[in-house]
Amino acid sequence: MGRDPERNCDSQDPGQYDRIVVRGKPYDRGLSHGQQAKSKIHRSLQYYKSTFSVHLTWPECVGFVRDNYLPAIREYYPKGLDEMRGIADGANITLEDVLILNASEELSREKVEEVTATPGECTGAVALKSATANRDVLMGQNWDVTEFILNNDTAILLEVHPDPEENIKPLVMLTEAGQLGRSGMNSNGLGIVAMGLWSTADIFTRDPVKHPKGWLPISLLRRMFLEAPTFSQGIRAVLQKPRHVSTNMIIATAEDEALNIELTPNDYFVMNIPLDKEILAHSNHFKTPAFQARDDIREGSRGSSSLFRDRRVEKALLSFWPNITEESFQTAFKDHVGYPNSVCQHSVPPELAYTSVFPKDTTAASIIFNLSQKKYSLCKGPPCTGTYRSYSLVSLPEDGKDNATLANSIPKTLDG
Repeated sequence: MGRDPERNCDSQDPGQYDRIVVRGKPYDRGLSHGQQAKSKIHRSLQYYKSTFSVHLTWPECVGFVRDNYLPAIREYYPKGLDEMRGIADGANITLEDVLILNASEELSREKVEEVTATPGECTGAVALKSATANRDVLMGQNWDVTEFILNNDTAILLEVHPDPEENIKPLVMLTEAGQLGRSGMNSNGLGIVAMGLWSTADIFTRDPVKHPKGWLPISLLRRMFLEAPTFSQGIRAVLQKPRHVSTNMIIATAEDEALNIELTPNDYFVMNIPLDKEILAHSNHFKTPAFQARDDIREGSRGSSSLFRDRRVEKALLSFWPNITEESFQTAFKDHVGYPNSVCQHSVPPELAYTSVFPKDTTAASIIFNLSQKKYSLCKGPPCTGTYRSYSLVSLPEDGKDNATLANSIPKTLDG
């Protein structure tokens, strides 16, 4: 692909991630997921085996997930465990492999020194009805991760239509192949985006007295929020299940409410959406006064672009207030202040590595949800060079045929 001479930007549209539709009971939809995304899952596993080897052997990873996650998932999210078993069988891998994929964020932190713990991933935002042109609830995120995901096409749009007996609404998530969840929304108007945080409260050695069943990976908490029947039940799912690393979640409902929640393993700190403008953005550092007032825990990272990326997005959205649209979010997510570690993040070639805190990280995708209209827009790669394509999430009719519509038609079950 051609390169912009001033920025390390792909001048060619990278296309779009594959949309994979699964339906039925947990094991069946997992099996379908694994079969459809088999080669992507295998590419991801090979990548994580090589990257984790810097600080963890693969047997250590297997032992960690088996000892610390498997009992908790069995206790708190058994249908998620069934779905992961299906993925394992469909992709011809082990259950532990699937657990590792779903806990990749946590495992990437294990045995990493605090001084290097500088999360550079993701900027998210939400705008409630009074701030938007059509009085819709909008939220979105730039997903900033290793360039491997973009370059090797290992992300997917996972659309899930549960069995009617489960009483779970259809949902869609942007995630890595083999994972149960990341950012997404459901057809009941719930939405979630998340950003990594580090704190000195993060733990990797489990106390069997305090945590006899272990912990859940953060990715599963996000999925459990989207499976909740109401906003209140979704909040409960996020806050009450055991976890061992910090994270930030922006959660919202089409009923015109949203919360930003900074979570540590033992506590949570809420930022309400300001009533005067009803927009909020967040990146990868703790912002709540309640957290900053604590003397027993502190920020675990060392700052970097997180300290301004949220402000850049809020500033852009404010320039459109009170007529914010999906296009306003697109503009905000293309911001290049602080390039290459900007809101729209770019990996850089080796000769320019000195210019970046994260030379191999990029915006793998940018996604915007309209919770009121049950629509979403996805851009593969940095939004300054990619194209946002629009989709609608619609419940399956009684005949079971796929009724989800796309403004731009792409194959729904391709495996790259």
